[in-house]
Amino acid sequence: MIFERMLHTTAKPALAWGLAIGALAMLTWAQAAAAPLMGLWIDELYSLWASDPGVSAGESLARITGDSNPPLYFALLRAVRALVGAPHAAILALNGLALLATAALLLRTTQRTGLTLAALAALALSGPVFFYFQEGRAYFIGLCLAFALSWLAALALGEDGARARPRLFATLGVLSALTHVYTALFAGCLAAGLVAHGLLSKRKELREAGFALGFATVAAFALWLASAYGRLGNVAWIEFSNASVREAFWYVRSLAVGPGLMLAPLALILGIGAVALPRARPLFVAFGVTAVLFVALPLAASLKTPIINGRYWLIGAPALIVVLVMLAREFARERRRWASVATIALLAAPAAAGFVQSRNFLRSEPVWRGAARVRALAADCPDGGIRVAGAPSFLYAQASGLPESRFAQAAEATHSDACPVLGWFEHVRRAEGDVLSASDQDLLAELGISADPAGVRIERWPSGYLVLRSDD
Repeated sequence: MIFERMLHTTAKPALAWGLAIGALAMLTWAQAAAAPLMGLWIDELYSLWASDPGVSAGESLARITGDSNPPLYFALLRAVRALVGAPHAAILALNGLALLATAALLLRTTQRTGLTLAALAALALSGPVFFYFQEGRAYFIGLCLAFALSWLAALALGEDGARARPRLFATLGVLSALTHVYTALFAGCLAAGLVAHGLLSKRKELREAGFALGFATVAAFALWLASAYGRLGNVAWIEFSNASVREAFWYVRSLAVGPGLMLAPLALILGIGAVALPRARPLFVAFGVTAVLFVALPLAASLKTPIINGRYWLIGAPALIVVLVMLAREFARERRRWASVATIALLAAPAAAGFVQSRNFLRSEPVWRGAARVRALAADCPDGGIRVAGAPSFLYAQASGLPESRFAQAAEATHSDACPVLGWFEHVRRAEGDVLSASDQDLLAELGISADPAGVRIERWPSGYLVLRSDD
């Protein structure tokens, strides 16, 4: 079988190069196919505001370090935007560079070229990558770092001569700590897994790599946290309940595994691998410890400060890809063809399901759908002529490309007869129903507009609406 040949340690990498290039082509096609559904949501607008290359260095630093997330993504996006003018093109360029840099790093530091290319192809065709590649947040870079750490750890855990690299692990730990809280969490949990297996197997190099990764991650994260502690109230929107935890698990399963019926064969192949493949047992020890801690620690922390979110947990999904690729390789080595094929299927099926699910998520994402309409209609509106609510006025300005002075919060707005756009409300959170089912009177009241519903026109979508003059 072609894929089994690419997984073999002595195989020539030509086939793997073909697979990797084909995977990148498929990823490009998937992004192009999803392009009509793409849009900017509120956190992405913050990313664009924080990374605006047109502000002074001091103002830029204040914005980049002013969020409740670490600063690395914002700083990198600012650098890319200095070269790429279109905001969404800059987002895609940065994520593309992150993927290529991950590939280059792993190919440069490992001797398993064919195997590494096959794993990179599996990553590129995974649901989390399909979904996060187009987003202007730190999640995609977090995925790349989690994959790089997982792959280097898996090679070091093997018995075929791969060398643990403490300095490289430490460097990736620092980058993880400065990218996202859950990337830092994953790096720390993986460090614990490496140390655990290093102690059990009495392998000094694994203990050293684990301690290097853990110390670097914790030190860098602690330094950032000390400076950002006062901003952690920004995550107060996160709910911690049985329903929210179930939803987070569903989110991860949908993109990383596929439909619920995939869980049983996944558990079966992992169980068979743990029992039948002695050389794979180090994987189960190290990544088992990682998985347990990666799930348990946020649950424990949420008893005090809720931090559970499916988007965050999904950052650890590349670890599953790495384990499955290694299991497929070990099954092929042991000439258990059926098990190798089944494991490869468990990599392929989530790719198809992840593509479909990522499109579904994009359709329901609360992006700023009214921005283009407002930009077209309100170019000549006077200051304070458009009533807005919910998000700060500067985000409405960022979304539409109009001056912030054009917008006024509903409680502060004054009446204007010179603007065709009376009001704009994005990311509406309603106690009952959604925008599509709400009455015109209720929507007008939310923006403090006293006009007769018969004299205005309301354009709606599930997460927002525009109030226009009826003659416009």
